[in-house]
Amino acid sequence: MPTLSPSNSQTLSGPIYLELRDQLISGVFEPGQRLKLNELAKQTGTSVSPVRETLIRLVAEDSVEMSSLRAFAVPNLSSARFEQIVAMRLALEGLAAERAAGGVSQSDLKKLSSLHDRFIDAEKGGSRSEAQALNRSFHFLIYENANMPMLLSSISILWAMMGPILRVYYSQTMPVEIGAPDHTKLIEALRVGDTKGAAESISADIKHGCRSISEYIAELETT
Repeated sequence: MPTLSPSNSQTLSGPIYLELRDQLISGVFEPGQRLKLNELAKQTGTSVSPVRETLIRLVAEDSVEMSSLRAFAVPNLSSARFEQIVAMRLALEGLAAERAAGGVSQSDLKKLSSLHDRFIDAEKGGSRSEAQALNRSFHFLIYENANMPMLLSSISILWAMMGPILRVYYSQTMPVEIGAPDHTKLIEALRVGDTKGAAESISADIKHGCRSISEYIAELETT
């Protein structure tokens, strides 16, 4: 994490929040991991105060848990938590795809096709971290085209909850199904302005990606 310029905690907590949220989304942290104030302050080149302020904001968004003013951690894996995240993703991301349909430029449609092709190549090559990053770029390019900043922020919060789950899931040696069959349907629906088709395709893509993760978490809970 780059060192930030010294300032007051209110000025600093904004960039720190965005950076930590991005790290959660990217799977830098794992479920149950403690988030130590002093270590994070050192990484950001700031004091404990803006870091604590950031973590409390993430607690309010359910991306982080707090047991005291100095004790923060990433939530543990649980089927109940994962099912809620998926249900909210289906609703919000379906709405974003619906709003984006018909309004995506030719340039962005080409970008989506390129991101999808690179995503498939990364999966086939076994580059899971690269595949995750490309899939994220694919999805968020669509959500940005919905032109609903509050909706985009809410979706980002849900992806911050997903990141640690994906980290532990993809760290296993289990085979992971390759491909995103609903991406191409989604791109075509966006191209022709098919709002229903776009919402259905994004929902199918989420369900396809989350099904095996749900089974994995349920299996862990029985052992």
